[in-house]
Amino acid sequence: MGTDKALLPFNGQPLVERLLDRFKPIASELFIITNDPVNFQNQNVAVHSDLRPGVGALGGLYTALTYASFDLLALIACDLPFANPELITWMVEQMANPELAAIYPKPNGFYEPVHAVYRPSICLSLVENAISRGDRKLISWIGDTSVAEVPEPVLAHFDPLGWTFINVNTPQEFAAAELLERQSPTG
Repeated sequence: MGTDKALLPFNGQPLVERLLDRFKPIASELFIITNDPVNFQNQNVAVHSDLRPGVGALGGLYTALTYASFDLLALIACDLPFANPELITWMVEQMANPELAAIYPKPNGFYEPVHAVYRPSICLSLVENAISRGDRKLISWIGDTSVAEVPEPVLAHFDPLGWTFINVNTPQEFAAAELLERQSPTG
């Protein structure tokens, strides 16, 4: 994108503010993980730098798990403008089994680890081990523990338009998502 997409205005509101506003009603704690904390100091939430820089998104997950104050952590990527609080709430409810490490949506057969719920007490050491092995994929460690997947019918219920996992990585995708929302009867 050529700039920090979290700060780009999505239909007039910086994307990061949009996500904070969406999740504020359901969250006991909100914070931002970034490599550039100075740019996010005005968001009225804690901002943390990566504790393991240079290892990509897995380092961001490690940092979030480290700073989480509660038993469960919902990780939401800044480039998901339609991230779904209702789906996250349902996922949190599914984590009643204390041995379950995480729950992931898996639309179209692909895990969505940046719209997922994690149990820090289990996941932190597993993610740290993955980083130590040189792994960089966000899900490289899940074979070492018990995770759940959100069934497709549940995804369809909470995301009937299929927008939750729309990712904006290019200016064209960003503009298309903005247009999608503006043209939506509920947008």
